[in-house]
Amino acid sequence: MSEKHERLMAALEVCLHDLHRQGVEVVADHWDRIKEQERGATSWEHKSRLQLVSHRQGSNIQLRWVGAKWYGVGANRKSMKVTIKRSGRDLSYTEAALAKWARDWELKIVMETEARLTPIRRQAAHYAKAIISARAAHAIATKSPLPAEDVQSDSDSED
Repeated sequence: MSEKHERLMAALEVCLHDLHRQGVEVVADHWDRIKEQERGATSWEHKSRLQLVSHRQGSNIQLRWVGAKWYGVGANRKSMKVTIKRSGRDLSYTEAALAKWARDWELKIVMETEARLTPIRRQAAHYAKAIISARAAHAIATKSPLPAEDVQSDSDSED
């Protein structure tokens, strides 16, 4: 790998790491707010049915909402996770989609959290695309490098 390519990939990795850290902080803040509200709840019917998931694997950062459906009676209750659809175009969840799962008391909190997560998702998508493009450009450069006389040095380009 060339030194420039290594520096570029390291910089993009730092950006992704920072975005993931920001996402985790938003998720933690959300759960703190939800737990505060649920403290007075007397039964499961008054507790949140939304779960917020944060996950990173490679250059992919996931910040997604999941609905929890409950089945069974009493101590035999089991939950099933249901994926909530997100807008592919702007990488955000609509209020209508989240309102189907949110309790009345939590919808405002959920929408405030979503407003903080959407820009993180958008930036992460661009960084992931940049990594893909950088890898492709590097692959092309290593397969057919330019002749030495065609390559400008860094000092020549600073005019």
